[in-house]
Amino acid sequence: MLTCPYCQHRVQEDSPHCPSCSLSVKNAASILGPIPLLNPGLTDIVEILSKKQTKQIRSSISTFQSAFPYSQLSIVLHTFDPKFNLSTQLFWLFNSAGLSTEENQLEKNQDVLIGLDPASNRLGLIIGYGLEPYISQNSLSALLELARPDLEEGSPTKALQLVIKKLAALLNNSSQAAKEALGI
Repeated sequence: MLTCPYCQHRVQEDSPHCPSCSLSVKNAASILGPIPLLNPGLTDIVEILSKKQTKQIRSSISTFQSAFPYSQLSIVLHTFDPKFNLSTQLFWLFNSAGLSTEENQLEKNQDVLIGLDPASNRLGLIIGYGLEPYISQNSLSALLELARPDLEEGSPTKALQLVIKKLAALLNNSSQAAKEALGI
């Protein structure tokens, strides 16, 4: 089972749209417009990061991916449309921007997309369907709240590095719990 990013209702993996609100990748694209060009890793569309900050965030991404080689971590800094919730926009990018490889689809997708709108200090995170059974939305929300003070102080680099660090800890805890449950 998956969670709809718009209405938070449960959705079957193979369902073409949410049975509660009808959200699908196709209708999200028709509402949200053309897909911006994104790269795996870091994409700073709003160009607010210095070269030093870019290097720091890329280093954090590299460290994360070394620890979790089956997860592609992407971060996009963008001015997101304030008419729509950030989760819906990240869902659209996550599923439409080609950030995941063909083999990382549906339940095999362990990728992560972090979105930051520096103009409105909105920060969001979406995880692949393969991670959803192990990481709760409440845990992700709490993780994002930890970064709020850094955002409010005008330090997006610090906020993003904190999210990456806390996400790694959350994934480590989840994998340890899974190992214990399986007796591994």
